Amino acid sequence: NGTSLEEITGIQQGMAWARGTASVMAMGVSTSTSAMQWFGIITALDAVPMKYWMANLRRGFEPGAWEQANEESGEIRNLTENFDRDVRLLADQAFGKSGFKGKRARFNQKLFLPMAYAQKMVNVATYFGAKEHAMAELGKSEEEARVYAEAIVRQTQSAGGAKDMAAIQRGGEGVSLAQAC
Repeated sequence: NGTSLEEITGIQQGMAWARGTASVMAMGVSTSTSAMQWFGIITALDAVPMKYWMANLRRGFEPGAWEQANEESGEIRNLTENFDRDVRLLADQAFGKSGFKGKRARFNQKLFLPMAYAQKMVNVATYFGAKEHAMAELGKSEEEARVYAEAIVRQTQSAGGAKDMAAIQRGGEGVSLAQAC
């Protein structure tokens, strides 16, 4: 009549695996999802003039630019850490943490790198563009410009907190699987 705890756990594990696979295919492997990260430009350009944003997009390709942004900006570090945490959590929940399953989870995490790099470029260009704009046109000191730039990043780019997560990331396994399909 009833379903045993082991069966429920097995069903939930299967649903987690299916959700993880669907998420990897829909987000990690998808070039369109990686390309969607560039739409962060739209919100950024509401706050940062195009000339500053574009100049700093080029800067994002320079060696050391990401490290400098991470060093200067707690908001940039937060965005990166939240993204990394969410991908790691999704992979660990879906595929496990040890043995072959753990290796598969680590492999699947790497499939999200194109999406992560695109978002990082948008974040870094937004941060440095806002900082440069604040110093050049708003007359702010370097420290005031850094604070201003962090506020612009926080207002224009998703932080990966619960309020910023898609329903697939917030719901239970059944809800998440249904939304992934």
